[in-house]
Amino acid sequence: MTTPPAAPSRSASNVRLAAGLIAIAICAVITTLKLNGSISSLAGCGAAGGCEAALGGRWSQWLGIPVTLPALLLHLGIIALSSSAAARLLSPQTRSRLLATAALTLIIAALWFIGLMASGTRGAAWCPWCLAAHSCGLITAIILLAKPSSPT
Repeated sequence: MTTPPAAPSRSASNVRLAAGLIAIAICAVITTLKLNGSISSLAGCGAAGGCEAALGGRWSQWLGIPVTLPALLLHLGIIALSSSAAARLLSPQTRSRLLATAALTLIIAALWFIGLMASGTRGAAWCPWCLAAHSCGLITAIILLAKPSSPT
């Protein structure tokens, strides 16, 4: 019989929750603007910056769906898996595996998309909103992998 994972510190849980909520907000805004075709109206972005190249590039959507939508759902899933309701419904091992998989997905996505921004076809195309979302994802992933989640 295995023991349940140790609870993360309250401050780590708060940082992870804040990072997740910020990532959700950024992903929701970018998804909405991308679906409306008005991505250049995002504050801090525009034709002069790298946002338009990053958010309008071929990697910004998959099968016509903005990649920020699955990211949004992933962050929502992490918060749901961290809830006390999930703790009652799932075994600690299942929750730990799902959260570890989500953390690895966040890390791979961040490395992939930051790499794409760095190696843009016309030079680096840095989008501050994408960088912020991926930074929040990396913070969330590191905390998840360092200290398994307990119900909040």
